[in-house]
Amino acid sequence: MHPNLSPHLHTDECNEKIQALLECRLKNRFRQYFGACNKEDDAMLACFRRESEGRRQRNFATSRKNQKYRSTIDLGKWNWKEEQDSK
Repeated sequence: MHPNLSPHLHTDECNEKIQALLECRLKNRFRQYFGACNKEDDAMLACFRRESEGRRQRNFATSRKNQKYRSTIDLGKWNWKEEQDSK
């Protein structure tokens, strides 16, 4: 099963691969079940993996930046218990 194939969720490169797969499936209604569209499917999945890896790297960089910011805050002055009691 594939992730959501909506065009706004993917890069232009992956959208081209998605279109190629969908066209192959339209041309090969029954042969798709016997591997006629495997090449297009593999290319699309490889593109999805590259997208996912890019997102992972961006999220990791963002989390490192946030960790650096949080480490500069002096948490010794902040008392979470007092804040919970005031709610």
